[in-house]
Amino acid sequence: MVLSSGVENEGSLVKKVVGDLRITPNPFTSFATLPGHEAERFSLYDVSGRRVGTYRGDRVGEGLAPGVYFLKYQEMLKQVQHDEIVRIVKVR
Repeated sequence: MVLSSGVENEGSLVKKVVGDLRITPNPFTSFATLPGHEAERFSLYDVSGRRVGTYRGDRVGEGLAPGVYFLKYQEMLKQVQHDEIVRIVKVR
């Protein structure tokens, strides 16, 4: 598992990497995907902290208006819950 976070360039595609979670593309126009986590569910929040929906990892953010959102990723490590919050951006 990768424990660093940052931006990774792969050709012309920019991927956000947090832990072992990759969100691609970010920013996105219709929806983003989380490779390897397609069947998992993720909560998405707007900038005011209001939950705007729960999405499968294969179509995060579909149907939302353009804006900045925060994806909440939860995983259990050694019987302790760890939360990651990742900023994603929908354009146009």
